[in-house]
Amino acid sequence: SWGASGSGEHWYVVNSTLTIDGRIEVTGDVHLILADECSLTASQGINVAESNSLTIYAQSVGEGMGALTANGASQSAGIGGGEGQPGGTITINGGRIYAYGGSDNNNGAGAGIGGGYSL
Repeated sequence: SWGASGSGEHWYVVNSTLTIDGRIEVTGDVHLILADECSLTASQGINVAESNSLTIYAQSVGEGMGALTANGASQSAGIGGGEGQPGGTITINGGRIYAYGGSDNNNGAGAGIGGGYSL
C-alpha cells in the first residue's frame, strides 16, 4: 500500500528495476518518481480508487527515462479503479507508461488508465 489515510502527500522513488506481484493500493495523495534507467512492473496493476490520487513523474526525458508497466487484475484498470469501480485522479507528467486493463476472457476488461469494467 502506498500512502496513508488523512491529509498530506506521500512520495516514492523507483530507483532500480523491480516487480511487485500484488495489486498496489494508493491511499491519499501519492507521487511516484521514475528514476532514469529504472523500471517498475506492477503485475496486478495500481489501484487508485475514487477520492485518491496518483501523480507520476520522470527524472528526465530521453532514451533513459524511467518506465512503469501496470497490468490490471481481472476486470480492473491497469492504473485506476478495481472491478466495477471508478478511478481516482491520475496525472502523468513523464516516463514511459504502459497500462493494460485486466480481463477475465469471458466479459469485458478494465481500462488501461481509468475505471474497472462494469456491466
